[in-house]
Amino acid sequence: MWLMIVSCKEKLIGEWKLDSYSYHSNLPIEYLLIDEDEAIVIDDKAIKYYFTYQQKSRGLILENQSQEITFSKRIVNVDSMKLDSLSFIPVENGEQDLIMGVDLLGIESNKVIKDEIKKRQYVISAMVDSENGLIIKLGGRISKLNEIPIFLSCGHCPSNKEAMLILDKEISYQNFKDICYWLKLSEVWKIAIVTKSNSIGEYEGIYQKIGIWKEDMDKFRKLIKGPPPLPLFSRKDYLASLENVLVLDIVEEKDPEKILNFIDEGGREILINLDQVLSLEKYVKLSLNIINLLDGIKEEKALEEYQMGYQELTMEQKRVLSRKLPRIKFEMRI
Repeated sequence: MWLMIVSCKEKLIGEWKLDSYSYHSNLPIEYLLIDEDEAIVIDDKAIKYYFTYQQKSRGLILENQSQEITFSKRIVNVDSMKLDSLSFIPVENGEQDLIMGVDLLGIESNKVIKDEIKKRQYVISAMVDSENGLIIKLGGRISKLNEIPIFLSCGHCPSNKEAMLILDKEISYQNFKDICYWLKLSEVWKIAIVTKSNSIGEYEGIYQKIGIWKEDMDKFRKLIKGPPPLPLFSRKDYLASLENVLVLDIVEEKDPEKILNFIDEGGREILINLDQVLSLEKYVKLSLNIINLLDGIKEEKALEEYQMGYQELTMEQKRVLSRKLPRIKFEMRI
Protein backbone atom coordinates (compact mmCIF):
# COMPACT_ATOMS: atom_id res chain seq x y z
CA MET A 1 0.00 0.00 0.00
CA TRP A 2 1.18 3.51 -0.82
CA LEU A 3 0.90 5.88 2.14
CA MET A 4 1.34 9.63 2.33
CA ILE A 5 4.32 10.39 4.58
CA VAL A 6 6.23 13.49 5.57
CA SER A 7 9.86 13.30 4.45
CA CYS A 8 12.79 15.36 3.34
CA LYS A 9 11.41 15.04 -0.16
CA GLU A 10 8.78 17.65 0.66
CA LYS A 11 6.06 15.07 1.25
CA LEU A 12 6.41 14.04 -2.40
CA ILE A 13 6.16 10.31 -1.69
CA GLY A 14 2.65 8.86 -1.84
CA GLU A 15 -0.37 8.28 -4.03
CA TRP A 16 -1.65 11.34 -5.89
CA LYS A 17 -4.65 11.73 -8.15
CA LEU A 18 -5.38 14.54 -10.54
CA ASP A 19 -7.73 17.10 -9.03
CA SER A 20 -10.95 17.17 -11.05
CA TYR A 21 -10.69 20.97 -11.05
CA SER A 22 -7.16 20.91 -12.41
CA TYR A 23 -6.32 22.96 -15.49
CA HIS A 24 -6.69 20.92 -18.69
CA SER A 25 -3.37 19.62 -19.97
CA ASN A 26 -2.18 17.83 -23.10
CA LEU A 27 -0.54 15.36 -20.70
CA PRO A 28 -3.36 12.95 -19.75
CA ILE A 29 -2.14 11.91 -16.28
CA GLU A 30 -4.76 10.53 -13.90
CA TYR A 31 -2.60 9.17 -11.06
CA LEU A 32 0.98 9.72 -9.95
CA LEU A 33 2.31 7.09 -7.52
CA ILE A 34 5.69 7.94 -6.00
CA ASP A 35 7.95 5.94 -3.69
CA GLU A 36 11.61 6.35 -2.73
CA ASP A 37 12.99 5.09 -6.05
CA GLU A 38 10.26 5.15 -8.67
CA ALA A 39 7.32 7.11 -10.01
CA ILE A 40 4.40 5.38 -11.73
CA VAL A 41 2.18 7.43 -13.98
CA ILE A 42 -1.29 6.10 -14.81
CA ASP A 43 -2.88 7.92 -17.73
CA ASP A 44 -6.54 8.55 -18.49
CA LYS A 45 -6.80 5.16 -20.21
CA ALA A 46 -5.41 3.34 -17.14
CA ILE A 47 -2.04 2.55 -18.78
CA LYS A 48 0.92 2.41 -16.39
CA TYR A 49 4.24 4.08 -17.21
CA TYR A 50 7.33 3.59 -15.05
CA PHE A 51 9.81 6.42 -14.43
CA THR A 52 12.78 7.29 -12.32
CA TYR A 53 12.53 10.80 -10.94
CA GLN A 54 14.66 13.58 -9.60
CA GLN A 55 13.93 16.93 -8.05
CA LYS A 56 15.71 19.81 -9.71
CA SER A 57 15.65 23.23 -8.09
CA ARG A 58 11.91 23.92 -7.85
CA GLY A 59 10.92 21.38 -10.49
CA LEU A 60 10.52 17.64 -11.03
CA ILE A 61 11.84 15.42 -13.82
CA LEU A 62 10.33 12.04 -14.72
CA GLU A 63 12.45 9.91 -17.04
CA ASN A 64 12.50 6.47 -18.66
CA GLN A 65 14.04 5.03 -21.84
CA SER A 66 11.36 6.50 -24.10
CA GLN A 67 10.23 9.75 -22.53
CA GLU A 68 11.29 12.60 -20.31
CA ILE A 69 8.70 14.79 -18.61
CA THR A 70 9.93 18.01 -17.05
CA PHE A 71 7.87 20.09 -14.67
CA SER A 72 9.55 23.44 -14.01
CA LYS A 73 7.39 24.30 -11.00
CA ARG A 74 6.73 22.06 -8.00
CA ILE A 75 4.68 22.99 -4.93
CA VAL A 76 3.96 20.22 -2.42
CA ASN A 77 1.80 20.51 0.67
CA VAL A 78 0.22 17.93 2.95
CA ASP A 79 -3.08 18.04 1.06
CA SER A 80 -2.02 19.06 -2.45
CA MET A 81 0.72 18.97 -5.05
CA LYS A 82 1.04 21.28 -8.02
CA LEU A 83 3.25 20.46 -11.01
CA ASP A 84 3.12 23.36 -13.45
CA SER A 85 -0.57 23.56 -14.44
CA LEU A 86 -1.49 20.14 -13.02
CA SER A 87 -2.97 19.99 -9.53
CA PHE A 88 -3.02 16.74 -7.54
CA ILE A 89 -4.63 15.71 -4.29
CA PRO A 90 -3.80 12.67 -2.11
CA VAL A 91 -5.63 9.40 -2.70
CA GLU A 92 -7.72 8.93 0.42
CA ASN A 93 -7.91 5.74 2.46
CA GLY A 94 -10.41 3.39 0.86
CA GLU A 95 -9.88 4.83 -2.62
CA GLN A 96 -6.89 2.60 -3.40
CA ASP A 97 -9.17 -0.05 -4.91
CA LEU A 98 -10.30 2.52 -7.49
CA ILE A 99 -6.78 2.86 -8.86
CA MET A 100 -6.66 0.73 -11.98
CA GLY A 101 -3.30 0.33 -13.70
CA VAL A 102 -2.77 -1.73 -16.86
CA ASP A 103 0.58 -3.27 -17.84
CA LEU A 104 0.31 -3.73 -21.61
CA LEU A 105 1.59 -6.79 -23.48
CA GLY A 106 4.57 -4.81 -24.76
CA ILE A 107 4.30 -6.25 -28.29
CA GLU A 108 5.64 -3.97 -31.02
CA SER A 109 3.38 -3.70 -34.05
CA ASN A 110 4.73 -0.52 -35.68
CA LYS A 111 1.09 0.29 -36.39
CA VAL A 112 -0.22 3.48 -34.85
CA ILE A 113 -3.50 3.29 -32.96
CA LYS A 114 -5.20 6.65 -33.32
CA ASP A 115 -6.93 8.15 -30.32
CA GLU A 116 -10.28 9.02 -31.93
CA ILE A 117 -12.52 9.19 -28.90
CA LYS A 118 -14.14 12.42 -30.05
CA LYS A 119 -15.25 10.73 -33.29
CA ARG A 120 -16.65 7.23 -32.74
CA GLN A 121 -14.21 5.41 -30.52
CA TYR A 122 -14.85 4.23 -26.96
CA VAL A 123 -12.11 3.26 -24.53
CA ILE A 124 -12.44 0.07 -22.52
CA SER A 125 -9.62 -0.85 -20.14
CA ALA A 126 -9.38 -4.31 -18.57
CA MET A 127 -7.20 -6.07 -16.03
CA VAL A 128 -7.35 -9.10 -13.73
CA ASP A 129 -7.40 -8.78 -9.95
CA SER A 130 -6.55 -11.76 -7.72
CA GLU A 131 -9.60 -11.11 -5.54
CA ASN A 132 -12.18 -9.74 -7.96
CA GLY A 133 -11.23 -11.41 -11.25
CA LEU A 134 -11.79 -9.42 -14.44
CA ILE A 135 -12.12 -5.66 -13.86
CA ILE A 136 -13.01 -3.21 -16.60
CA LYS A 137 -13.09 0.55 -16.77
CA LEU A 138 -15.69 2.35 -18.86
CA GLY A 139 -15.57 6.10 -19.29
CA GLY A 140 -13.28 6.49 -16.29
CA ARG A 141 -15.43 4.33 -13.99
CA ILE A 142 -14.78 0.82 -12.64
CA SER A 143 -17.59 -1.30 -14.11
CA LYS A 144 -18.77 -4.79 -14.99
CA LEU A 145 -18.98 -6.54 -18.35
CA ASN A 146 -22.77 -6.38 -18.43
CA GLU A 147 -22.58 -2.58 -18.21
CA ILE A 148 -20.91 -2.33 -21.64
CA PRO A 149 -24.24 -2.13 -23.57
CA ILE A 150 -25.46 0.67 -21.31
CA PHE A 151 -22.16 2.52 -21.73
CA LEU A 152 -22.48 2.25 -25.51
CA SER A 153 -26.21 2.90 -25.84
CA CYS A 154 -26.21 6.70 -25.56
CA GLY A 155 -28.63 8.43 -27.87
CA HIS A 156 -25.96 10.34 -29.77
CA CYS A 157 -23.65 7.34 -30.33
CA PRO A 158 -22.83 6.69 -34.01
CA SER A 159 -23.88 3.42 -35.64
CA ASN A 160 -20.34 2.49 -36.75
CA LYS A 161 -18.92 2.28 -33.25
CA GLU A 162 -15.32 1.30 -32.53
CA ALA A 163 -13.62 0.35 -29.28
CA MET A 164 -10.06 0.92 -28.16
CA LEU A 165 -9.14 -1.99 -25.89
CA ILE A 166 -6.51 -1.37 -23.21
CA LEU A 167 -5.76 -4.93 -22.05
CA ASP A 168 -3.46 -5.96 -19.24
CA LYS A 169 -0.87 -8.64 -20.07
CA GLU A 170 -2.49 -10.95 -17.49
CA ILE A 171 -5.83 -10.93 -19.33
CA SER A 172 -6.65 -14.41 -20.64
CA TYR A 173 -7.82 -15.12 -24.17
CA GLN A 174 -11.20 -16.15 -22.72
CA ASN A 175 -11.45 -12.77 -20.93
CA PHE A 176 -10.75 -11.11 -24.26
CA LYS A 177 -13.44 -13.19 -26.01
CA ASP A 178 -15.97 -12.31 -23.33
CA ILE A 179 -15.28 -8.60 -23.85
CA CYS A 180 -15.63 -9.01 -27.63
CA TYR A 181 -18.99 -10.76 -27.30
CA TRP A 182 -20.34 -7.97 -25.11
CA LEU A 183 -19.01 -5.43 -27.62
CA LYS A 184 -20.61 -7.23 -30.56
CA LEU A 185 -23.86 -7.37 -28.60
CA SER A 186 -23.52 -3.58 -28.30
CA GLU A 187 -23.10 -3.31 -32.10
CA VAL A 188 -19.39 -2.54 -31.99
CA TRP A 189 -17.89 -3.97 -35.17
CA LYS A 190 -14.27 -2.91 -35.02
CA ILE A 191 -11.69 -2.93 -32.23
CA ALA A 192 -8.23 -1.50 -31.75
CA ILE A 193 -6.11 -3.60 -29.39
CA VAL A 194 -3.39 -1.45 -27.83
CA THR A 195 -0.32 -3.62 -27.32
CA LYS A 196 2.35 -1.06 -26.47
CA SER A 197 2.79 2.58 -25.49
CA ASN A 198 6.30 3.97 -25.17
CA SER A 199 5.18 7.51 -24.42
CA ILE A 200 2.04 8.88 -22.79
CA GLY A 201 -0.58 9.55 -25.46
CA GLU A 202 1.14 7.46 -28.17
CA TYR A 203 -0.21 3.97 -28.88
CA GLU A 204 0.52 1.05 -31.18
CA GLY A 205 -1.31 -2.20 -31.73
CA ILE A 206 -3.67 -3.87 -34.19
CA TYR A 207 -7.09 -3.15 -35.67
CA GLN A 208 -9.57 -5.98 -36.14
CA LYS A 209 -13.20 -6.55 -37.03
CA ILE A 210 -15.06 -8.72 -34.53
CA GLY A 211 -16.04 -12.00 -36.21
CA ILE A 212 -18.93 -13.63 -34.37
CA TRP A 213 -21.61 -15.78 -36.00
CA LYS A 214 -25.35 -15.67 -35.43
CA GLU A 215 -25.50 -19.14 -33.86
CA ASP A 216 -22.72 -18.30 -31.38
CA MET A 217 -24.27 -14.98 -30.46
CA ASP A 218 -27.60 -16.75 -29.90
CA LYS A 219 -25.89 -19.11 -27.43
CA PHE A 220 -24.29 -16.14 -25.70
CA ARG A 221 -27.58 -14.27 -25.46
CA LYS A 222 -29.19 -17.28 -23.81
CA LEU A 223 -26.37 -17.48 -21.27
CA ILE A 224 -26.78 -13.86 -20.24
CA LYS A 225 -30.53 -13.65 -20.94
CA GLY A 226 -29.73 -10.82 -23.26
CA PRO A 227 -31.61 -8.57 -25.71
CA PRO A 228 -33.16 -9.52 -29.09
CA PRO A 229 -30.89 -11.02 -31.77
CA LEU A 230 -28.65 -8.97 -34.02
CA PRO A 231 -28.72 -9.24 -37.84
CA LEU A 232 -25.64 -11.48 -38.11
CA PHE A 233 -24.62 -14.10 -40.68
CA SER A 234 -24.70 -17.76 -39.69
CA ARG A 235 -21.45 -19.64 -40.32
CA LYS A 236 -23.27 -22.19 -42.50
CA ASP A 237 -24.83 -19.51 -44.74
CA TYR A 238 -21.55 -17.61 -44.96
CA LEU A 239 -19.60 -20.68 -46.14
CA ALA A 240 -22.40 -21.72 -48.51
CA SER A 241 -22.32 -18.31 -50.21
CA LEU A 242 -18.64 -18.63 -51.11
CA GLU A 243 -17.07 -20.56 -53.95
CA ASN A 244 -13.46 -20.49 -52.84
CA VAL A 245 -12.74 -20.20 -49.13
CA LEU A 246 -9.81 -21.27 -46.97
CA VAL A 247 -10.67 -22.26 -43.39
CA LEU A 248 -7.68 -22.22 -41.05
CA ASP A 249 -7.33 -23.23 -37.42
CA ILE A 250 -3.95 -21.67 -36.83
CA VAL A 251 -1.94 -23.27 -34.05
CA GLU A 252 1.66 -22.54 -34.94
CA GLU A 253 3.11 -19.13 -35.72
CA LYS A 254 4.48 -20.41 -39.05
CA ASP A 255 1.00 -21.41 -40.28
CA PRO A 256 0.12 -17.99 -41.77
CA GLU A 257 2.41 -19.02 -44.64
CA LYS A 258 -0.42 -21.29 -45.81
CA ILE A 259 -2.23 -18.12 -46.80
CA LEU A 260 0.39 -17.37 -49.47
CA ASN A 261 -0.33 -20.59 -51.37
CA PHE A 262 -4.06 -19.89 -51.21
CA ILE A 263 -3.59 -16.37 -52.61
CA ASP A 264 -1.37 -17.71 -55.42
CA GLU A 265 -4.21 -20.09 -56.34
CA GLY A 266 -6.62 -17.17 -56.63
CA GLY A 267 -8.39 -17.65 -53.30
CA ARG A 268 -10.85 -14.93 -52.32
CA GLU A 269 -11.99 -15.60 -48.73
CA ILE A 270 -9.99 -16.70 -45.70
CA LEU A 271 -11.67 -17.70 -42.46
CA ILE A 272 -9.33 -17.92 -39.48
CA ASN A 273 -10.05 -19.38 -36.06
CA LEU A 274 -7.56 -18.69 -33.29
CA ASP A 275 -9.56 -20.19 -30.42
CA GLN A 276 -6.80 -22.72 -29.75
CA VAL A 277 -4.15 -20.11 -29.03
CA LEU A 278 -4.61 -20.34 -25.22
CA SER A 279 -3.21 -16.88 -24.46
CA LEU A 280 -3.94 -13.29 -25.45
CA GLU A 281 -0.25 -12.75 -26.22
CA LYS A 282 -0.19 -15.57 -28.76
CA TYR A 283 -3.48 -14.40 -30.28
CA VAL A 284 -2.03 -10.92 -30.84
CA LYS A 285 1.26 -12.29 -32.25
CA LEU A 286 -0.52 -14.61 -34.68
CA SER A 287 -2.91 -11.85 -35.77
CA LEU A 288 0.03 -9.50 -36.27
CA ASN A 289 1.86 -12.11 -38.38
CA ILE A 290 -1.17 -12.41 -40.65
CA ILE A 291 -1.64 -8.63 -40.88
CA ASN A 292 2.06 -8.14 -41.71
CA LEU A 293 1.86 -10.90 -44.30
CA LEU A 294 -1.03 -9.16 -46.06
CA ASP A 295 0.69 -5.78 -45.78
CA GLY A 296 3.73 -7.29 -47.53
CA ILE A 297 1.52 -8.61 -50.33
CA LYS A 298 -0.15 -5.20 -50.69
CA GLU A 299 3.28 -3.59 -50.97
CA GLU A 300 4.35 -6.05 -53.69
CA LYS A 301 1.13 -5.55 -55.66
CA ALA A 302 1.43 -1.76 -55.40
CA LEU A 303 4.95 -1.86 -56.79
CA GLU A 304 3.89 -4.22 -59.59
CA GLU A 305 0.84 -2.26 -60.71
CA TYR A 306 1.64 1.35 -59.81
CA GLN A 307 5.44 1.40 -59.36
CA MET A 308 5.06 3.01 -55.95
CA GLY A 309 4.66 2.00 -52.30
CA TYR A 310 1.22 1.15 -50.94
CA GLN A 311 1.12 4.17 -48.62
CA GLU A 312 1.79 6.45 -51.61
CA LEU A 313 -1.35 5.28 -53.43
CA THR A 314 -4.54 7.30 -53.59
CA MET A 315 -7.58 6.03 -51.68
CA GLU A 316 -9.15 4.88 -54.96
CA GLN A 317 -6.00 2.96 -55.95
CA LYS A 318 -5.96 1.28 -52.52
CA ARG A 319 -9.60 0.26 -52.93
CA VAL A 320 -8.91 -1.23 -56.38
CA LEU A 321 -5.91 -3.15 -55.03
CA SER A 322 -7.80 -4.41 -51.98
CA ARG A 323 -10.54 -5.91 -54.19
CA LYS A 324 -7.90 -8.15 -55.79
CA LEU A 325 -6.80 -9.58 -52.45
CA PRO A 326 -8.72 -12.08 -50.30
CA ARG A 327 -10.81 -10.89 -47.40
CA ILE A 328 -9.79 -12.26 -44.03
CA LYS A 329 -12.27 -12.89 -41.25
CA PHE A 330 -11.22 -13.84 -37.70
CA GLU A 331 -13.92 -15.87 -35.98
CA MET A 332 -14.61 -16.44 -32.27
CA ARG A 333 -16.69 -19.52 -31.50
CA ILE A 334 -18.53 -20.60 -28.37
